[in-house]
Amino acid sequence: MPATAPKLANVFFEDQHPAAGDSRAELVAGLQRPQKQIKPKYLYDARGSELFEQITLQQEYYPTRTEMAILNQHAAEIAVCCGDDCVLIEPGSGSSEKVRLILHAAYNDAKGVTAEFNLNILNSINKYTGANFNPENFYHQAFYNQELKRIEMHLVSKKNHTVDIEGSAIAFDKGESLHTENSYKYSMESFTSLCNAAGFVVTKSWLDEEELFSVHYLTVGEQPI
Repeated sequence: MPATAPKLANVFFEDQHPAAGDSRAELVAGLQRPQKQIKPKYLYDARGSELFEQITLQQEYYPTRTEMAILNQHAAEIAVCCGDDCVLIEPGSGSSEKVRLILHAAYNDAKGVTAEFNLNILNSINKYTGANFNPENFYHQAFYNQELKRIEMHLVSKKNHTVDIEGSAIAFDKGESLHTENSYKYSMESFTSLCNAAGFVVTKSWLDEEELFSVHYLTVGEQPI
């Protein structure tokens, strides 16, 4: 932990950044899988981060404004629960059943900002590896996977073509997808189970009126209040 980092009694910092040079091997390995995939961290280069900020402002993207409404409505109560010098963690959403059609819209906004955000990962790969991905050869696809309770983002090849990366030829068939991101959606029950497995207890929850989103106060080894 750097000497300048804040020293909090209940928080520990660990550097999880990959060693220099890992990115190229990781990207090539992902593109050589039967279901080609790229880890979503590569979405967030400078341009990707700017596009994500624009995504949060789109009419279809309800999580940001819904969370803000919850926090504004319950700020005083949340502050009392958290106390001084607290640490806030934001891991998930509310009822996945109710948001299925709405989260679909959130990842397919009418202005195409999310599509641009997803396609930009190809530019990121080109910068990291010297590959020759052409974003014009792909289109954005996002959908809700009912079985796995998650939104999946893919880039689908418009035609048969080959990409050169690190001296390897990666062939794409027309209609073949490159999996770029998963966004999991939790019901109150599944989120509680997830917390319990990690040693936490959900002691207080705040939801919006439609129960689309939730904010939780977690404790360790205590009963709900």
